[in-house]
Amino acid sequence: MEEWINCPLGEILNFRRGHDLPHTEMAGGDIPVAGSNGIIGFHNEASPISPCITIGRSGNVGIPFMYNRAWAHNTTLYIDDFKGNDPLYIFYLLKTLPLSSFGGGSAVPTLNRNHIHPLIVKHCTNVSVQRRIASVLKSFDDKIELNNRINHNLEEQAQALYKSWFVDFEPFRDGKFVESELGMIPEGWDAKPLSSICHIEKKTINPQKHPTRLFTHYSIPAYDNSELPELQKGSDILSNKYIISDCTILFSKLNPRIKRIWNVYQSESNSICSTEFVVYKPMDIDTYPFLYSFITGDDFYNNIMSKVNGATGSHQRFHPEETLDILVPYHIDCYRLYSQLVLPIIQQIDENKRENHYFASLRDSLLPKLMSGELKINDLTC
Repeated sequence: MEEWINCPLGEILNFRRGHDLPHTEMAGGDIPVAGSNGIIGFHNEASPISPCITIGRSGNVGIPFMYNRAWAHNTTLYIDDFKGNDPLYIFYLLKTLPLSSFGGGSAVPTLNRNHIHPLIVKHCTNVSVQRRIASVLKSFDDKIELNNRINHNLEEQAQALYKSWFVDFEPFRDGKFVESELGMIPEGWDAKPLSSICHIEKKTINPQKHPTRLFTHYSIPAYDNSELPELQKGSDILSNKYIISDCTILFSKLNPRIKRIWNVYQSESNSICSTEFVVYKPMDIDTYPFLYSFITGDDFYNNIMSKVNGATGSHQRFHPEETLDILVPYHIDCYRLYSQLVLPIIQQIDENKRENHYFASLRDSLLPKLMSGELKINDLTC
């Protein structure tokens, strides 16, 4: 039987402030360091509670993240006591709460656990029903995760082809090679700057001037949470954003040691992204697959890391314009041939991402109804 009550949030869980861990002390293990925006590094120790559910405490406040194990940074609050409730159910419950509205402070919003513990929430007291609710919602997340794994394999295929063609030059081994600034390249090829095949787009929009318009928002928190953009009203987006179009590649310039790359093959209407992304736009469709493979590859990443400046930790950045000087192997006819091989892979990745959007929209439409008791779990036929 479903039993629903109204009670303070602090009666069903307890938040605790995360622990300081300077970037210089992150050991680089396999444990993610959970910051207010998501993963900000890696360590070899975890906070004592598993799973680890965090919400942003400072900066980007109130957005929940769930990790199997993680070090909860002091920019977060994490749950150290679920008080007998199902953790996954609690995670989905937090996604329905307006926690970001509790962010106080001056220039940097700050969330105080003592302010959100008294928040009255609708809560199911039957743990068996909690698990069934969480299971229904997780079924959509599992489908999304499966598509993400398929896409990861497809991206590895594209990278293998890129390495064969443009690093090892395997299809051209029988021909003559000549010296270049990139080393030995096939005769007839050039070493040209990245600016010869793409440019950086910087056209912005203020969503606040369009409060009722729905935007497809590519943000860093959305990437860290699910690698899916969020559909948001302009009134909910508080700063200027870059306008993005088809065949663009987004690379995060904030804390670039954490690879955050979005390939937008077919953009939705009113697509925008955080100004913490660099928006690379190819000159034409023939250079797009090469640009995609180059930017997602190790050579570009290593070059970026050599250009990083600023403070340590999550405030490191690079200058986008400097990346346009990076040299690439250039041969337009080979770009066209490569496009014939890789563009179908990109299209399949995009199709899987669109399917993920559909699953996410179904999950998000069910979420508030299931978590409020409006829709009973026994009413579902899935």
